Amino acid sequence: MSRDEILALSCTQLAAAIRERRTSALAAMEAVLGRAREVQPKLNCFLRIDDARALEAARQADRQPARGPLHGVPMAHKDMYYREGVASSCGSKILRERPAPATATALERLDTAGAIQFGVLNMTEFALGPTGHNWHYGHCRNPWNPERITGGSSSGTGASVAARANFAGLGSDTGGSIRLPAALCATSAIKAPSVITICTPRRSAAVRIASANVRQRMFGSTPLSKTRSRSAVGTLTVSSWFSGQSIWRVCPSTRRIVGRLTWKS
Repeated sequence: MSRDEILALSCTQLAAAIRERRTSALAAMEAVLGRAREVQPKLNCFLRIDDARALEAARQADRQPARGPLHGVPMAHKDMYYREGVASSCGSKILRERPAPATATALERLDTAGAIQFGVLNMTEFALGPTGHNWHYGHCRNPWNPERITGGSSSGTGASVAARANFAGLGSDTGGSIRLPAALCATSAIKAPSVITICTPRRSAAVRIASANVRQRMFGSTPLSKTRSRSAVGTLTVSSWFSGQSIWRVCPSTRRIVGRLTWKS
């Protein structure tokens, strides 16, 4: 399977291809890391890419039996989700060197499902802002037209997914932080009121990865998928203090109106 064929797959399609040995977790990771390096200078959607750690995790995944429905699928997430011992900047300067004391429940659930994190994504500082601008790390750019904004605050998630530089990733949504990037990057997002819903491609199969009651509504913790393919819908419900998830999919029919929906930076 070629790099372009791998990058065109949805999360569920890629997971199935890895389980069936039509491709490998390592090949998928190499493909997405290569694409991320290509688009980063133009889009600035990543704040950090952990090449060595991600490649080693992919090699280990290929040596192990599938441990979940997303086994071997590479993902990068908005830089506000804690992983113990690793700094999460939340798009700010004051937190960029402070190691996280624990791992976010949403990340733990994705780890259990077999996903492999390979980086963290740009965002509006402290997730407050509808445009996606970040004055500390540079603005994230819309992959369809870098002169246009991505929407925010989950700017890096929307841009990386739409650019095929990320198979899926977490964002957040309180007042539109995942829905705005979805609209402006020609993807789609759903913020459920009390559960997290992830759609991979369009309307076919559904996969329930995990479910739990939502305890407190502060932000919408949003797993996203890049789905340009035609089949597969994944449903992910994650319980944490951040609730209500979203989903992403590239929607070719919306490209014609992207220019009318976005504003210049």
